[in-house]
Amino acid sequence: FQYYRGFTKDWPLIGKGACGLTQGTPCVVDETHLDKGYYSAYPLGKEAKFRIISMNSVMLTVNSHGSHHYTNDSNFLDTQKADAKEQMTWLAKQLKQVDSLQEKVLLMMHIPPGIDGFGNSTLWTACLTSYSEKEQKEIPVQNHFLELIDTYQDRVVGVLSSHTHLDGIRKLQNKDSVFTDLLISIPGIPLKNGNNSAMKMISYNDAYEF
Repeated sequence: FQYYRGFTKDWPLIGKGACGLTQGTPCVVDETHLDKGYYSAYPLGKEAKFRIISMNSVMLTVNSHGSHHYTNDSNFLDTQKADAKEQMTWLAKQLKQVDSLQEKVLLMMHIPPGIDGFGNSTLWTACLTSYSEKEQKEIPVQNHFLELIDTYQDRVVGVLSSHTHLDGIRKLQNKDSVFTDLLISIPGIPLKNGNNSAMKMISYNDAYEF
C-alpha cells in the first residue's frame, strides 16, 4: 500500500504507479477521484485482466445524528448528494469498461449495502440517489449499485466489505429478488463490537473466482 494525501484524508492506494511498465507490476487504472476516496487498479498488472474497484461507501451513508464521516462541509448533505451521484456515475463507467475489455473485477468498500445488523436500519441512505441508465431516472444509490451488480454479474467475481467487525456474508439480489452475487464481510481484529478477534484469507482460481 502507498498513501495518497488528499485534502482531508490519507487514502490507502493499491499499486501506486504507471500501468504497463513492467509485466505483473501493480498499477492504478483511474486515480481521478482519489481526493474523494475511490479509485481502480490492476493489482496483478494490466496483463492479468483483473481489476479492483475500491469504492468510498462511507460517502453513501448518513449516520443517526444526521451527519457523516467524510467531510466537514457545513452544507454536508448537499455536498454528499452531489458526491454520491458522481461516484455512482464513475462506478457505472468503470464496470462498462471492465465488460468491454472482458476483464474480471473485485469490488471492495468499507460500509456494505443492506441492513445494519446492530440497529436494523439501512446502511446506505435512501435520500442519496444517482441516475440509472436502465431505469432512466434517479434511484437510491443502493438500488443503483444492486442494478449494476446484476447487469455485470458475469464480470464481478465478488464484493468485499468491513464495518460490521463480523465474519459474515450477504446475498446480493436484483429488484426481482434473484441472487446475483456474494458480498463477503471481513471480520475485525478489535473486540469493541463483541466479536472474536479474526482475520480472513481468500483464495481464487485462474479465472479469479473465489
